[in-house]
Amino acid sequence: MKKAFLYIIVFAAACRLSAQMMTSAATPLNILAPQWKMGITAEAAGEFALPADISDGLDGDVGVYSASANVKFQGAYNDRHFLTLSLGYSYSQYDFSSDNAPFSSMNKTSALAFYTGRINERWGAFAIAGASFGSQVGESMWDGRTAAAGGGASYSFSPDLTVGLGGLAYSRLDNTWIGLPVGFIDWKICDRLRLRPFSGAALFYDVFGDNSLVLNLTGEYCNSYYRLEERAGNRRSVSDSYFQLSAGAAYNFSPRAYVGACVGGNFGRELDMRTNSRSAEEIEIDSAPFFGVRAGVSF
Repeated sequence: MKKAFLYIIVFAAACRLSAQMMTSAATPLNILAPQWKMGITAEAAGEFALPADISDGLDGDVGVYSASANVKFQGAYNDRHFLTLSLGYSYSQYDFSSDNAPFSSMNKTSALAFYTGRINERWGAFAIAGASFGSQVGESMWDGRTAAAGGGASYSFSPDLTVGLGGLAYSRLDNTWIGLPVGFIDWKICDRLRLRPFSGAALFYDVFGDNSLVLNLTGEYCNSYYRLEERAGNRRSVSDSYFQLSAGAAYNFSPRAYVGACVGGNFGRELDMRTNSRSAEEIEIDSAPFFGVRAGVSF
């Protein structure tokens, strides 16, 4: 129930739009352009969670170090339709100090499609679909697949405030599907300050008013599923979940290129192991600081 409640608040982490948390680049929540504006953005990132003590399940500590790459296409047409498509890959190293480490290297590929359409000046609709394929390195990524799909309606109270609400069906590896409400807010508080709860919640501040330097405060619930190697003929998987808070900045040093960095903390991290689709072991990890960097270019 704890995890289901967090999902309701911040949306399914399998469909994270991490770019909106770190950069000022276009996202599905930006104001739509009046004509077609097609673009492709390529981004590389690294995130490093420093070693933290394991409070339950194993001895010692664990640090998590990740590298990722993402390619995103976006297009808007006639001030009524907006589409974003993205494809990403990430590699994560779990550095356990214990000799009984359950795994080490993980990789994951994810895909996301998000559409918003305007029906009239006030009402609109949105749809989202995503899939993730994660596994221990050397195992089948297809066997670690999860998916999510949903949609809903949006309403603009003013040009500066739009709210969307709908539903989502979300699959969990070696577990049942779950239905969840999903929503977003795009609130331009003032010319330089904007709030966007969607895949988490992000508060943006445009320091100079020209989009060259944007500061952000973010919070999001993160969850990744991975297929593990079989042991004694038993089918195994793990879910890595935690709550992340961070402060960061993105610098757009040209109209087509940006760099970003952030620092923050990971809280309540749990590694939930499942064997033959049943709960098997839970590893609880203490809070840990992390920092991240990323860079991107648009074409």
